[in-house]
Amino acid sequence: MIIAILYALNVICVLYLCIYIAGYFTKRNSEAAGQNKKLSIIIPFRNEGKRILKCLKSIKKQKGVKISKVVLVDDNSSDNYKKILRAKIKNFSFPIKIVHKTDGVGSIADSIKLGCRYVKTKIVAVVTADVILTRNALRECIKYVGRNRAVSCIVDPLPGKGLMHKVSSIDKIFRQRFLQKSRSNLNLTPNLVGAFYLIHKDKIKQMKKSFVEDLLLTYKLYSMKNTIYIVPKRLAYEEEKNSLLTIINQKIRYSMGNIGGLVKGIDAIIRSPEISWSIGLFSYQILWYLLPLVVVFDIIALLFTSKVLYLFLLIFSMWQITIFLALSDYKRYCIADIPNQIVYSILYPPVMLISIFLSLIFIVRNGGTFFETVKLYSR
Repeated sequence: MIIAILYALNVICVLYLCIYIAGYFTKRNSEAAGQNKKLSIIIPFRNEGKRILKCLKSIKKQKGVKISKVVLVDDNSSDNYKKILRAKIKNFSFPIKIVHKTDGVGSIADSIKLGCRYVKTKIVAVVTADVILTRNALRECIKYVGRNRAVSCIVDPLPGKGLMHKVSSIDKIFRQRFLQKSRSNLNLTPNLVGAFYLIHKDKIKQMKKSFVEDLLLTYKLYSMKNTIYIVPKRLAYEEEKNSLLTIINQKIRYSMGNIGGLVKGIDAIIRSPEISWSIGLFSYQILWYLLPLVVVFDIIALLFTSKVLYLFLLIFSMWQITIFLALSDYKRYCIADIPNQIVYSILYPPVMLISIFLSLIFIVRNGGTFFETVKLYSR
């Protein structure tokens, strides 16, 4: 019975990989939605004064758009960000307003909604404090934004040093450059990238309840008959973890959010006929979790039987091909990438298994996820 279930999981994994590989080689074009050139930017933050300066400097370098205002929403910070920012924000060419959220409850979603009260433009860009934009990020994205279309892009990891940083970066590249890109190319209802996206301000105002994070925001947008377009270009960078402990902690947080998102997503799909079944069936989180888990289960099964050997070899080989495709899309693949890919392939299956196990324990003990807390800022 157990072997039969494992066989089924392997077959499902192979089918998913075939679809995603086909999507990777599919080209998708999207027409510009309008001639918008003016927008406002909202940056929610908590104890991220130094990061904000780097983010603002990248915004200052933007070409081809008019930035009406940048709203910094302080979500109950306790650091000395005021001292860091006070003397620096005068050096920027666009107006910057700092808004204080002092309710004691950390929430990125509530911070974004609060920031919307202080902007007058129709288009809003939401940028997290740890993101660095390329010079053409806003110009490339804003032309696709429409009243019923939100836009995001490929967000790559910031370059860094150390083996764990490289391993963590491979995971982001795999998600962005293979899973997200493939789904977008096949028009399988891609999800918004929470680190950086452009959206019509009215859409955020229409959300009376907190949308918590990017996956649930995606469900809400589709239920409101909106579409999402992912610009297939590297237009932003995001910091990545650089130690095994921080990677595990990040994956626990992701797992808790995805478990909560799965439950709410299924409910949203059932209740909202406007949401296509494909957003659930082809949510990139499914393959992102299923693939390493199947690898772990196959290895455990191989200790007792050789029946799954050929399926394991097939799955593992296809996985390595997809990692190669993602890294090649990121930059030209080289020999130096091979050891990093090997470490990633060995390390991530048990890390994902551990993160799911610990996240389930946390959910049972606390009766919910911590996505409504300040820990959401700990990317």
